[in-house]
Amino acid sequence: MKIMAKALSLLLALSMLPLAAGCNNGADSAASSKAASKKPTSSAVLSEAESQAAASASASSEPVIPTVNDYSTRTYNIPAIINNVKINGRYAVTKAGSVAKNADSITFDHTAQMISFNADCEGDVKLTMTVESPNVDGREGKYFLVVVDGVEKRMLAKGTKGKEVMLDLTIAEGLKRGKHTFEVYRQTEAIHGLCNMISITMNGVPTERPKNKDLYIEFLGDSITAGYGNLTTVDDEEQPSYPEKSSGTDTYAFLTAKALNADMSAVAQSGVAYAWGIGDRTIDDYWFKTSFLRSNLGNYKAERQPDVVVIGLGTNDHREYESKGFTDEQMTEAAVKLLKNVRQERPNAKIVWHYGILNNFLNKEIKKAVEEMGGAAKGFYYCETERRQDGGGWHPSKENHQAASEELVEFIKGIM
Repeated sequence: MKIMAKALSLLLALSMLPLAAGCNNGADSAASSKAASKKPTSSAVLSEAESQAAASASASSEPVIPTVNDYSTRTYNIPAIINNVKINGRYAVTKAGSVAKNADSITFDHTAQMISFNADCEGDVKLTMTVESPNVDGREGKYFLVVVDGVEKRMLAKGTKGKEVMLDLTIAEGLKRGKHTFEVYRQTEAIHGLCNMISITMNGVPTERPKNKDLYIEFLGDSITAGYGNLTTVDDEEQPSYPEKSSGTDTYAFLTAKALNADMSAVAQSGVAYAWGIGDRTIDDYWFKTSFLRSNLGNYKAERQPDVVVIGLGTNDHREYESKGFTDEQMTEAAVKLLKNVRQERPNAKIVWHYGILNNFLNKEIKKAVEEMGGAAKGFYYCETERRQDGGGWHPSKENHQAASEELVEFIKGIM
């Protein structure tokens, strides 16, 4: 009752008012300018239990899941059926904004974020969402990997340059009556704009929530982890930053989780570094946040602790760091600081620093930081991967990511 009262009070307040090297797991080795600050919209950040209570309390105008399925067409607000959906990646229950008449929704901003559900249904299934597109050519809309009954397809939710729009994405058509499984992953990097998932429309009912996997991995990274340019080549004259050229579900991170049958979460941003990056961006500006493009959502509190944290940083730090006043020793100190921060927030996780796919200029400094933290004896590891740069903008291609994931999979198997 206390949770319900707290949730109701929050809702009431809202109604009145963002070079090649092998991996070593031995004891001797052990996220342009800053993210845009969005104008706050009416929003709440609730715990998992509070979100469920708030969703139930606000669902009087939403269809209730019927006890008997008559396969009629129903639209289910996602927060109202939060017990029936699984979400991988950071999210908050929030309002979708004026373009969606402030409908209840969940944020869907992060690379490789997933929403999945099971249903007893037939015919078509669609997702209603809002998508924001920056005022930049070639970046309209969001790409998603949609998996229905195990069959994958890439889909585009077409946006409008410089605007936020509300749209429907039909993720399945002509399904036979019966039980079906659905997974929807965001492929487009967070910097390309916000997304809110509002509702699911189907001829039928959602059923039991998909189960969590036994293993959960959290990834912290830069453009490599975000999939920058991995669907193109170095010879492509078009911008590798365009959403159609990149995929967050074709990265070493996603492929590693898939191969290990693990759930995953990723906080990744092009240009980010652990000490000094492009635009002076460091991971501290990102990984503490629920959504680093929504300043109103505040810091993230993990409902589920990861078993493994993979840090994919260091590529951007080498860029003229000496001209910025950093010494080699300070680069080690900055790496130690990050490892301490991760350990404080993820006390029981095995922490793996995965580095080298674009350059390995800071391998000695990073490896030393891992050793100073106690190495394998204290749950800290260093895995240096082979340099691979066949994709757009001299980033790794899809095939390069696959090769790197195979190395990382074997490494993680060796420390579990």
